[in-house]
Amino acid sequence: MKDISQKSKRTVKQKIWWALILFISFTALIILVDQTPYGGQIEFYSKWGGCGTKPLREPAHFDSMRYYEESPNIDLFRLRPQAYFCTPLEAEEAGYSANKTEYIFPHLTTEERRAVMEKYGQ
Repeated sequence: MKDISQKSKRTVKQKIWWALILFISFTALIILVDQTPYGGQIEFYSKWGGCGTKPLREPAHFDSMRYYEESPNIDLFRLRPQAYFCTPLEAEEAGYSANKTEYIFPHLTTEERRAVMEKYGQ
């Protein structure tokens, strides 16, 4: 009787051990993938937490036009490099337009607009 209970204890411990190993391996794999150019989830969600609202982003495709857009909640691949901004004002101060076809900075004053245009050559 004692021999059977020891075997069942060993198998339970082995199952717990393997479950722990699988969990740690899976977590490490997610973190490693997130560090590749196809990752970016940790950066996005930490920015969201830092802003307190969903951040705006620079689109992943590289047009000659620098503009910002709303970030999707769920995105399987957040291609890098992407810039994230807490507010439209922050994005416009960094030289990103509110429109993808022409440079429009609705949150900046006339002087700030002129300074941004000179700084970023737009």
